[in-house]
Amino acid sequence: MTPPRTTAEPAGDERMRQLQAARDALSYVFDPELEVDLVNLGLVYGIEHDADGTIVLTLTLTTPECPLTHRIEQDIDFHLKHVVPAYRISWVWIPRWHEGLITEEGRDMLLTAGYRVSVRKFGL
Repeated sequence: MTPPRTTAEPAGDERMRQLQAARDALSYVFDPELEVDLVNLGLVYGIEHDADGTIVLTLTLTTPECPLTHRIEQDIDFHLKHVVPAYRISWVWIPRWHEGLITEEGRDMLLTAGYRVSVRKFGL
């Protein structure tokens, strides 16, 4: 007897899909002042599942005093609420964000927007 076929993804594959979907969604969330997405600015420190399956976004900002944090959180919610079942944001300030975390694409985006970007690399 042949076992029934299923179209459901294995749990591990679904978890990996959710992590990638969350990362993809964050690439549509832009820093309102710099006009570069969170991924290319290097503000995404991690994306993982916690014990109950909730996706935990470990994020930072260019400055802890960012007056637009609430707006960024709203944009994250807009882009993630239909992509993953549940998520939460863990804001961290260590290691401190620096220009060395910006991707090459992010540097190009900043240059297009008129910002001068240092090419210095800082150690964490």
